[in-house]
Amino acid sequence: MTPHESDRVRVRRAVIMEGAAARSSDALGSAVNDMFGPSVNDVALGMTATPLNLRLARLVGSGLASQAGMSVEEIEDVRIGIDEACSALLAAGARRDLELRFHLEDGVLAVDIRAELPNPPPLRLPDDVREILDAVTARWWSAQEASTAVVGLLGRRDARVAP
Repeated sequence: MTPHESDRVRVRRAVIMEGAAARSSDALGSAVNDMFGPSVNDVALGMTATPLNLRLARLVGSGLASQAGMSVEEIEDVRIGIDEACSALLAAGARRDLELRFHLEDGVLAVDIRAELPNPPPLRLPDDVREILDAVTARWWSAQEASTAVVGLLGRRDARVAP
């Protein structure tokens, strides 16, 4: 194990390429389809809990949202939701790793974001974060068990269209 291995981003079942594919969520969604076919529906991403690494979390989320057939606005909502949830966990004291689990099915993208909090008080997301998540997700939730905090997001294609 190298000294920086714990700082490396670990991606299972997804390979994020720098360059043209990383510049566009449509291109990333196409790259995911090309690598795994349209049946990929579970992706796990583990990364060191730093603000700099949130870019990768947003990139994976937007690529999967694109694969789900979401509109440009819906993809941006997914990116914002992931950013707000991860940032809130960092602000709550996450210091080691963030673990994101994405599940994609029938135009719905579910994201669970987990972090260990040292000496955790009960997780309470700030009101402004709660308002943003209300605006950009179809549904969101938060929970805490011992020192593990979880924020979940649900984005779906046509989320703002009444059933």
